[in-house]
Amino acid sequence: MTFEQSLVNEIFNAPDTEAAVVDTAPGSSKSIRGKFFSQYEIAKLNNIEISSCQPEWHCATEDLNDVLIGAKITARGTDYYIKAFHPDGTGITIIPLKLGK
Repeated sequence: MTFEQSLVNEIFNAPDTEAAVVDTAPGSSKSIRGKFFSQYEIAKLNNIEISSCQPEWHCATEDLNDVLIGAKITARGTDYYIKAFHPDGTGITIIPLKLGK
């Protein structure tokens, strides 16, 4: 096992890790361990404040081999859809999520 694999295992087997259910094929799904983040940000443009919230799922890259962009993922009781995959090169992938198709 590489250092990266052992680090990923340690992160996603920690007590604060959650499980999400993701669709893998029509009529099929699986549970993946990871961490849910929903960052709230405020940006200023001149005198106007713009706020946004970007929910993300962080998980082990190896758990995503049969998951496609657009697949439904249920985290914390809410259905989201996968917008993209952003692997960081260490075995962890950040998945931006969106509500609704």
